[in-house]
Formats: sequence, C-alpha cells, structure tokens
Amino acid sequence: MKRMKIYLCLMLLISVWACSKEDSIIPRDSEVNLFYPNRFSGAYVQICQDFYAETGCYLLLNDTLKHEYVGVDMYGNPVYKTELLDLTYGITSTRQWKFVFDYATEEERVQKAADIVKNNILASMDTAYYPYSFLLVETLKATAYQIEEGDLVGSWSELHEESDYVGSRAIALSMSRLLADPQEFADKFLKKLLIKLLTTNVLKDFYAYGNAYYGRNEIVGEFDTEEDFLRQTGILSFTSSWEEDEDGNAVLVFYDVSYLDDRDKYLEAILERKEKEFKQKYADYDVILRKLELLKQAIVELSFKIG
Repeated sequence: MKRMKIYLCLMLLISVWACSKEDSIIPRDSEVNLFYPNRFSGAYVQICQDFYAETGCYLLLNDTLKHEYVGVDMYGNPVYKTELLDLTYGITSTRQWKFVFDYATEEERVQKAADIVKNNILASMDTAYYPYSFLLVETLKATAYQIEEGDLVGSWSELHEESDYVGSRAIALSMSRLLADPQEFADKFLKKLLIKLLTTNVLKDFYAYGNAYYGRNEIVGEFDTEEDFLRQTGILSFTSSWEEDEDGNAVLVFYDVSYLDDRDKYLEAILERKEKEFKQKYADYDVILRKLELLKQAIVELSFKIG
C-alpha cells in the first residue's frame, strides 16, 4: 500500500515514474511479466537480470514485449500475437508521437550503457523516483503530430533524433548519445527530472526575492544599475537597455524577466559543477548566494544527491 501511494503521488508530479515493483525478478505463474528479460539471448539476459537485481528497474533492449505464435491463418501462414511497448501509454498530451529505434547490437556497449545509468543517473536519485523500466536503444528518433489552435488538421514533424523520451512505463535512452558523453547526458537528464519536481510551491522561498518582477513586460526606472537589480532581486536572467522616458531622461529598463529562466541559471551552476566559480563571481551579492543555498536545500529535500 505504501508503494502504491508513492506511485500515485509521483504520477501526479511526472507521468513517467512508476514505483510499483515485483519483489522477485521471476514472475508468478498466474501472471506473465512482459518486462522479464527471458526473451533476450546470450549475455543480454545476464545484463538485464543484474540490472534489475541492483536497481529494481527492468531493462529492455527492444520495444517488442511479446511475439507469440498462435497458429496459422486460412492460407497456412503463421500468425503471431505481438505486443509492443507504447512509450506514450498513460500520457495525456496535445501531441501524438511515433518512434523509430535502431536496436543495440553490441553487448559491450549495452553493458557500458547500463552501468552509466546505474552510476551516473540512478545513483543521484532516491529510489522513490526510479522508473519502472529503461529502454536502451542505439539511436532514438521521433516525430510528433500536433494540431495548432484553430486548425482542424495537424501535421507530422520531421523525424529527428532524441536523447531520451520519458514514458509512463519506460524511459527510452539513446545509447549513442549516452556513451558519447556520459556525465553531460546524465546532467541534462537529471535537470529535466528536477525541473518537473521543483514546482513553484517547492521553490516559494527561492522565488520570493523576485516575485514583484517576474513576468512583467517592462521594469522601467526602478533600478539605477544592473548591480542594484541583482543585489535586490537575485534574478540572473534578464535583458536591459537604457532608454528615454517621457521627459527625455535616461532610464534603465529591464525585459524578459522569467522565473523559470532564473531558476535554470542557478540549477546550471549546481548540476554542471560550476558552484565554486558561481560563488566567486557573486561573492558580494548576498541575495544571490542565499537563493543558491535555497535551491540546493530544495534539491536535497527531494532526496537527490548533488555535487
């Protein structure tokens, strides 16, 4: 019951995370566990079994969950019952997605990718946020169908390569991108997850310093210098220019003050291991340093390991 409550809470936060796990990797006779790795061959079976044993997450290497012979048709041709992994299952969106996978063919690359997922991604997360399964593919390409507001018919976007896709039953990861730069890949993935979890309520103290200015079209003449703006608000994401007011006086105007972009500037310093340089740069700005600590504390309270 406790795990189910965790599962329901996480589904409200992010549609991906499914925390209900089987206690044993071996499915019960009355249930066929389509995520069980017995349909793979050779070393792949051991890689997938070891991954589950160490993490509690299933590891998939293709999107075919079942391909079962059921007989022949009237012409004598074999008939199979096939079930594919639907990455968009359970996700409500205005977009429809289609995917094209290049499957992994080298056991060594699969083992390396599995180790990176364990050591660089899952090791930074609390087990409560672990997904139900991972789908490791060599490359991941996607196309989206979307109907714009006011239109009756939509269109499919050009097929493009993705690093990952977060689904309700599985997270698909591109091994080619994961293996190219493991730490950069992990940082970007964890940032994506944290952004979903760091809601405005979680960061209310962080945002409190700039609430009077976020989202305004213009901030005209309220600050004499950019330094004054930084010292009072701690907002790092903005554009500014000197302009003339109605009386012909030069005033400093601030634009593009976004609370999300502001959060991302601080998050970048934490996740990309630039905190030392960040603190040196803003050593004389107390509000900025306080906001940095507030964000770090919020991340720690979400049971993420940083630094």
